[in-house]
Amino acid sequence: MAQRRERDKGAIGLLILSIVLLINPVVKVVDILPDFIACFIIARLLTYAADRAPYFEEARVEFMRLGFVSIARIPAFIIVSYAKSNNVQDFDTSTLMTLVFAVIEGYLLFSALTNLFRGAFYLGERGTASAMLSPFKLGRRRTMTPEDLRTLTFIFIVLKEALCFLPELLLLTQSTDPGIHVQVFRPMRYYPYAIVLSVIVVFIFSIFFAKRAITYIRVINSEGKFTSSLDGLIGEERALEIEAKVKVRGINRTISFLITATIFTVELCFDNFDGINLVPHFISAIFLLAALISLRKHTDTCTGAYVISGIYTAACVLTYVLKIRFSNEHGFDSLVKGTEAKSAYLPVIFSAIFEFATFTALAVFVTIALIRLIRTHTGVSSESPSYSRSDEVAYKKKERLAVIWSALGVISAGAKLADVGLKYYSNLTLVAVDGGIGNVVSGLIPWFNLVVIATALIHIAFTLYFLTGLKEDVELKYS
Repeated sequence: MAQRRERDKGAIGLLILSIVLLINPVVKVVDILPDFIACFIIARLLTYAADRAPYFEEARVEFMRLGFVSIARIPAFIIVSYAKSNNVQDFDTSTLMTLVFAVIEGYLLFSALTNLFRGAFYLGERGTASAMLSPFKLGRRRTMTPEDLRTLTFIFIVLKEALCFLPELLLLTQSTDPGIHVQVFRPMRYYPYAIVLSVIVVFIFSIFFAKRAITYIRVINSEGKFTSSLDGLIGEERALEIEAKVKVRGINRTISFLITATIFTVELCFDNFDGINLVPHFISAIFLLAALISLRKHTDTCTGAYVISGIYTAACVLTYVLKIRFSNEHGFDSLVKGTEAKSAYLPVIFSAIFEFATFTALAVFVTIALIRLIRTHTGVSSESPSYSRSDEVAYKKKERLAVIWSALGVISAGAKLADVGLKYYSNLTLVAVDGGIGNVVSGLIPWFNLVVIATALIHIAFTLYFLTGLKEDVELKYS
């Protein structure tokens, strides 16, 4: 019971934090990450309720969709900015993009909160959490009903999305004479002031709304019947079914983290010397750390795995920073011309070696954890009377696949390390073009970058084969 109270207290804190992150106004791509983080925190917090009461699952899905749409603003804004870079006076596409995102986000937020209130009212009517339906105090004399809070929420959604879009209309008011290009009408000069005004209005109304929403949440929490009401809606058999479902979902999330971490190991260098890899390895390291944290709930992962994972993440960041620094100060083509650049390049090589060493150690820990996961959450338990030799053979096969998966990861990481090292000797691969020096390719072998890409793709393909099969085995065990 005490553990449940602590868990509920932490959930309430995260929910209040999410409200604070979500109410901030969005100006182009400013405040995208807070919205993205808030949506996925809320979706995660709704998981327990979604398994036990109607409407909460729909709300959870809508918040997840809203999070993905919110983060999609960043690439959309970059693409639109690049598309109109040769015509800076063309604001039509930018304004249209803002309108589209405002409409989509407004619809998803409206749908998510509608289902959230429906679920709360349903739980208040069918369960013991009467605070979900009762008026709550805002002060000594003022009270507010949950229905009024719902209405205020919808007003806030409309105001936030409208004030996100309306200032953009000023960008469409520029008129020019096609003959002499003299500006006739310029309301767009008020655009910065309109942005500031919209931010201030949304911010003030956000404080007004957030105060009431947080008060409602705290009243529900102080009653202490939210979780017990959810549990009261299901029987013992349904509770066991949900427990198995939650376990499968947690393991599937772990496997998804591993797949994502593997995908982010691919190299995307359009030019081995003049460009930097567009997929930093530390993104892969972060997902790998998340996978280990998730694995701890299902296996006895040792503490050393987290230590090595943290060191590996730091090594990835260091290597990436050193590459950027070297590229900015010298450029990779300078490795052909003199010893000064080669001396400056040595820290990149040492950092890459350290990154490879920590990844190899981490691969061993992950393999051990996966083998424990296979033994615990797939197939027939070794303690079961029906356990047979064929089950042992099946376990051995899956364990071999886990070892092969890690080995392919180490080979892919080794190819990346070799590519970094071979660049140091790029003066041995000069290409003569019309009496001059042409493009310099990777290291001693002109096509070695293809090896780097090929090993990463093979690792990714095997990951999809092995881990998706592992997902099916877990689902089969708990079905």
